[in-house]
Amino acid sequence: MSDIKISGFLTLKDLSTLQIFHVRKRLVSMFFILFMIVLLLQLLLDMSVGWGMIILSLFFAAGGIFVLVMSVYQRAKSIYENESLMKLEQTYHFTEEQVTVSSERSRTEYCWDDLQGYYEVKNLILIYISKVKAIVIPKHFFSSQDELNQLRHMVQEKLKVEIKPSIVKDDETTKGHDEAEKTAVDRVIAAVAHGFAIVPIPLLNIGFSLLFLYVVRAKSDWIHAQARQSLNLQISFVLYSVSLFLIACAGIFVLRMIEWDPISILFGLLFIVIWIVKWMFYVVVAVIQIIFNLIGKSFRYPLVIRFLR
Repeated sequence: MSDIKISGFLTLKDLSTLQIFHVRKRLVSMFFILFMIVLLLQLLLDMSVGWGMIILSLFFAAGGIFVLVMSVYQRAKSIYENESLMKLEQTYHFTEEQVTVSSERSRTEYCWDDLQGYYEVKNLILIYISKVKAIVIPKHFFSSQDELNQLRHMVQEKLKVEIKPSIVKDDETTKGHDEAEKTAVDRVIAAVAHGFAIVPIPLLNIGFSLLFLYVVRAKSDWIHAQARQSLNLQISFVLYSVSLFLIACAGIFVLRMIEWDPISILFGLLFIVIWIVKWMFYVVVAVIQIIFNLIGKSFRYPLVIRFLR
């Protein structure tokens, strides 16, 4: 197997991605903790539970996460600006015997036996030396996808780790593809797009989302895709709600006309249950998408009509 030698400059975007990656689980935990704290405080002040209370708790939790993400980003920015060594060109040399990391002022060599694990995020490769320390390799250091795949193959052979298909198919790695990388700010902007979905006034949240889609049109493709997804979710569920309401009204009207009053009551109760389940599903998937966006991931909403592609 031939040697691999790559080099490049670590960017603030790389560092902020690394910082967010390290606190991703903490962010998810904090979201749920903040949500429960705000919800419990409201329950202590008012023992009734309603949608307004839940949505307010979600907004407070999302706001808290936004503050945490921005603080992580500011910390990364401070580290990057104050660490002169970090701004030097970094060179990584992978051979059959060892891994060498060097710059103008330093040089460190690692035997493959010293390395304990391998992990990939969207724009970084992490080769772990210990549980808390890793060799950080930005993917934009690679000149081609083939070069990255060559490193993956070498790591798989040397460390006896399995490279998951979901990681291998990610090919946004070559130089000049920085647009595909998601910064902390990108993630928060995307999460805000989905946050509009849980505004309790349907037509108002669609209006906000349309305006937001216009504002972020020049941002990354990923942010634009998240804004479109949020709009598709909102429009789809408004249509589902209207359709369900019309079906329920028609059903109750017909049952009352033929004087099946007990069945019409049961039909109405069934409609209420379905309505509640529908909105619970709507809020839950939107909140999960917000959490996913904050850690740089996303998924396609189920049961959604793709009006905007």
